[in-house]
Amino acid sequence: MKVGACLGVSIYKKFDFRAPNGYIRPIGLDLNPYYAVNSYYNTLASSITSILSFNFKLVNLCLIGIFLLTNFVIWVVFGRLTSNEIRNLKDKISYTAWEFCFGFLIFYYSTIRNDDKATNDLLVRHELLKYGGLFLCVFLLKCFHYLSIGRVYMTASDVHDASTLKFQYLRFSIGLAVLNLVDVMLINKYFQEVISSYSGNSKVSFKDNILITIFGFEILHIFPLIILTTIKYGLNCFELFKFGSLDSSNFESSNTESIKWNDTKLKVIYTCEFLVNLIRFGIGCIFSILFMYFYTFPFHILPSSYLSLRLLVLKARCLLNFKMKNFQMQKLGTPHKMGSYEKCIICFDDLSNDFLDEVRILKNCSHQFHYSCLKKWVDYSDSCPICRGKL
Repeated sequence: MKVGACLGVSIYKKFDFRAPNGYIRPIGLDLNPYYAVNSYYNTLASSITSILSFNFKLVNLCLIGIFLLTNFVIWVVFGRLTSNEIRNLKDKISYTAWEFCFGFLIFYYSTIRNDDKATNDLLVRHELLKYGGLFLCVFLLKCFHYLSIGRVYMTASDVHDASTLKFQYLRFSIGLAVLNLVDVMLINKYFQEVISSYSGNSKVSFKDNILITIFGFEILHIFPLIILTTIKYGLNCFELFKFGSLDSSNFESSNTESIKWNDTKLKVIYTCEFLVNLIRFGIGCIFSILFMYFYTFPFHILPSSYLSLRLLVLKARCLLNFKMKNFQMQKLGTPHKMGSYEKCIICFDDLSNDFLDEVRILKNCSHQFHYSCLKKWVDYSDSCPICRGKL
């Protein structure tokens, strides 16, 4: 439908519907049949000639190519999108269009104040086309990344065939590798533009072109998130192919290796999430100072900076809670001997003397539980499941 709209606009521009005064040419009716028929055939012939002489312009070809390529890559990497994924995309990537429009208005206002109008018009067109293409790349990069965040945990769902599962993981791995490569290339492009503007090779200096800084903020601000998504996906791949499941509840309670792996995985995820949000908040602060020093007050990055601050506080609390729970579990001791009819109240299995290393006893109330069951319990409560005393 979008491709048809582009073609329709192109064909419409090829027809001559306007009179010399600029208005739409009125359709006149001649009462003489000969002139009416002759006029009809002349109009039909000119229309056919216009259609036959129609050629694609470069802009139309680029628009159609970008549309088809984007849809093809989405189909290859992600498959069919759900309605929730489309709605989340619209909510999360709207800031990119707003920041580009805001930055271009500031750049246009600062450029038209000069006296040379012809040079200014050419300069505005050049910068608009160049950074319009770069922001389109950032826009597509964000789309693919936010789709990847949801697909990290959904790749193995509803798949029972091993060959199909390996194909999906290979396809998604290629998509994440392309995301990292494209972002690194865009970061390299940003630093090249900064060096070129300071060395005098660029037509616009760094102080006069706010689009450079907005472009740099966008690609540097999303790069830590792409790295975090790649790390999470790598951990899920290792867990799936080593233990055969991404759900820790499916692990055997006697499997000490799986319990240690789950602790290691959570530790890596919580630490990386805290560091990533700390880096993103630092990037927001640095670019806010740059905007205030060179350009104007950074209204356009306030939502992103505020969201980064909220996430930083939230992830710091999650990391501290995880450390405190692990410290509480490490202080628990193992019993020397079990009773005849001891049961774990969490899973209702017997507590055997053969596996005393997998049993923990609470110091305050002396109640005993499986270590794996108690670790799952502390995620919901920090009190004893039986007497509700402190662990």
